[in-house]
Amino acid sequence: MAGWPDPGLYEDASSPVWSLRPNLDRELPFEPEGGSFHVRTNSLGWRGDEPAQGALLCLGDSTTFGWGVEEDEAWPAQLQALLGAPVTNGGVPGYSTFQGLARMDAALATKPSRVLLGFLVRDAELAPMADAERPRSSALPELFLVRAIRNSRTTDPAPPTDRGHPRVPPEQYRANLEALIAQVEDAGAQALVLAFPMQERPAAHLAALEGLPVLAPELPAEA
Repeated sequence: MAGWPDPGLYEDASSPVWSLRPNLDRELPFEPEGGSFHVRTNSLGWRGDEPAQGALLCLGDSTTFGWGVEEDEAWPAQLQALLGAPVTNGGVPGYSTFQGLARMDAALATKPSRVLLGFLVRDAELAPMADAERPRSSALPELFLVRAIRNSRTTDPAPPTDRGHPRVPPEQYRANLEALIAQVEDAGAQALVLAFPMQERPAAHLAALEGLPVLAPELPAEA
């Protein structure tokens, strides 16, 4: 992983499209709370049990994965308890719609009935370059690496000085979501975009959601 500490979760960590290692069962440090949390992955590298056919599939980044919390505290597990029906946690820390689109075929192979597309936070995240421009040898996005280093209890590096580019520009974010929704519907499932609230509202990305099937969107403020 280009010399960076590997928190032990990732395969293809030098690729712009990484994945979680399958069949993990381990504790990871969580420095902000001074503690740890347990991670268990299935054969697909997703958190929790093997996906059930016809389940509701939740895709997204660390917000969906449940970084820093136990498996039953992640929101997909809470949703499963609320619905009383199978819910699959397909969240991968650091994912934007770029990675989500690249992995969608594998996700749909689980034959979900509905898919929640929880992509927004990492798409709007600023980075030295867009995800689509990263070379094969590029490591995980810099901010994500900083978190991996912090959780490995090492000294944080200096932050990147050029962070002026969204990882996925708003127009590409819209196009990626449209492609994701089309693939889900072509597979006979229902798609819904889940736009998470953020402290810094990415107005352009939120505006790109207009007309899409969105669950409780955080809409941009009126001028």
